[in-house]
Amino acid sequence: MSAASQDRRRKRATGRGDCTTVGGGSPDAVAAELRDLVHQAAGNVAGKTVAAQVRQAARHLGYPAESWRVREAWYGRAGGWSAAAVDDLRRRFVAWRDGGRGRAGSDALVRRIHDLRAGFAQFDRDLAALEVEVARLSSAAEREGNPDA
Repeated sequence: MSAASQDRRRKRATGRGDCTTVGGGSPDAVAAELRDLVHQAAGNVAGKTVAAQVRQAARHLGYPAESWRVREAWYGRAGGWSAAAVDDLRRRFVAWRDGGRGRAGSDALVRRIHDLRAGFAQFDRDLAALEVEVARLSSAAEREGNPDA
C-alpha cells in the first residue's frame, strides 16, 4: 500500500487528518520540514562529509552526535514520527536558532553563572586551606632547623 493511500485511510479513520503540522499536513510534508530544519541546524559545512554534517546538526540541536532522529530527519524519513517527537525537534531548532536568547536559554545561562560562582567560592576555600597547610609545614620545618623545606 502506498504512503498516499495510507495517509488517506488514516484521515478517514480519524476524521481530521494528520495533526502534526499547523493546518494538518501529510507525513511527507512533515518529513520535508524536519529535513529542512536539520539541514539549517548543520550550519555552514562546506567541505564536510554528510556524516559530519549530521553530527554537527545533532550537536546544535542538543541530541547525541549519533542520534537516529537527526539522521532520519536529515534524509527526509521523519514522516512517521509522533507529534511529540516532531514538536521536540521544532523546539530544539528554535532554541538553537535563537541562540539562547529565549527564556530557556537565559535560564541555562543564569544556572551556569551560579554554578561557576559556587565553583570559584569552593576554589577560594581550597586555596586558603592549602595556604594554611603550607604555612604550617613551613613553620614546622623551621622549628626542626630546615628552612628550605
